[in-house]
Amino acid sequence: MNKELEIATKKEAEEFSRLAVTKESKNLIKLFFLFEKLNKNYEKTANSISNVAIFGNGVMGKGIIWLFSKYLKDVRIKLRDITQAHVIIKDVSKIYEYLVKSRKMTKNQMDFKLNTISYTDKLSGFKNMEFVIEAIVEDEEIKKQTYKQLETVLNDNAIIATNTSSISINKLGSDLKNKENFLGVHFFNPVNLMPLVEVIPSKHTSKETINKVFELLISCGKTPILVGDCAGFIVNRILLPYLNEAAFILSEGSRIEHIDFLIKNFGMPMGPFTLADTVGIDVGYKVATILNQEYGDRMPVAPLLEKMYESKYHGLKTDAGFYEYDGKDNFINPHVTPMLQNNNKIISDEEIVQRCIYIMINEASRCLEENIVTDASTIDFAMITGTGFPAYKGGLLTYANEVGLRNILESLRQFEKDYGERFTPSNLLVKLVENYEDFETGEALWKH
Repeated sequence: MNKELEIATKKEAEEFSRLAVTKESKNLIKLFFLFEKLNKNYEKTANSISNVAIFGNGVMGKGIIWLFSKYLKDVRIKLRDITQAHVIIKDVSKIYEYLVKSRKMTKNQMDFKLNTISYTDKLSGFKNMEFVIEAIVEDEEIKKQTYKQLETVLNDNAIIATNTSSISINKLGSDLKNKENFLGVHFFNPVNLMPLVEVIPSKHTSKETINKVFELLISCGKTPILVGDCAGFIVNRILLPYLNEAAFILSEGSRIEHIDFLIKNFGMPMGPFTLADTVGIDVGYKVATILNQEYGDRMPVAPLLEKMYESKYHGLKTDAGFYEYDGKDNFINPHVTPMLQNNNKIISDEEIVQRCIYIMINEASRCLEENIVTDASTIDFAMITGTGFPAYKGGLLTYANEVGLRNILESLRQFEKDYGERFTPSNLLVKLVENYEDFETGEALWKH
């Protein structure tokens, strides 16, 4: 028996030694230290935020309500209709019930947390709120009207935040009196599982406001990253071209299940069509439209997405998107096929994966070029924690370095010839290749 243990221990040590020096191991270690660094990225204040209010009680709103009720003393919900309260508390309770079932929390603890939540259909009781976040409809004018109402009741030091996924923070805050207290705080769905939060200041937001929000989010178990103001910010700006490209590919050739299989086989947690159905094709279409308005022809909306939006095939929420859903089962939606007019081109598996992934790398390069973030590792972290990009590959730009930027540039130039402006290589990518640099070594080429 001892001899067998000795052999097994030796074998385990050999395998560990082999794995410890692989690029996958190094990528995961690098990610761990980045996580640690980001979670200490604030200065502790004497008066940290202890009470918050939430406007909006859709899927995102309920997730945010749950998060703050778990960690803070006082959470207030603003309702349009007071009769909504029961349904909202019930839905928030469902998230807690999972923690109770998995023995991470007792029933008494759950009840105590739920008792921190109060609600109102008026703007009463907001005078002492330190932080208010809205997660309402993605409409610039409706959001602005909400902030105007809030400023009439909040004290001058209160922070107002928006959970917008795509609208410019400078635009949203343009009419505010206390612009220094306004910023974007973009959570990801589901809020209880996704660690990433994008924090987007406007050009007026004070450093004190940013620091207090970072402290709040980190104390609530989230990992915030600082992102410059632009349409789509980081994750959606990079992710939407990927979802859009999958729809373009499907319109030309291939099949829904085959494209999903290839991308999942690449390492993504789900294929682009499964993801589109999960997020909601209506949400994806609206964000894609906002990005198209901002970035023009290089971010066109795939006609297929528009057709599905207009046909009310919005994904899981309507039981039909690219797939039809029946309980836990799903099937290809047969109504999508008639929307594909010229779906007869033969596209290689390699091209399918490259078009989906390289278009993201190109947009990530533009984000660095525009100083939306200051380093490539932040984009890697955001794509891993915000979209499920495979961590063992080190993140989107680490993967690009591994493939070779010259190879990616050559492919993008060919795709640009074949498919147009959406594949035009970024200036930074061209510059990195010309200078024999990559996203790890070429930081001086985008920092200015």
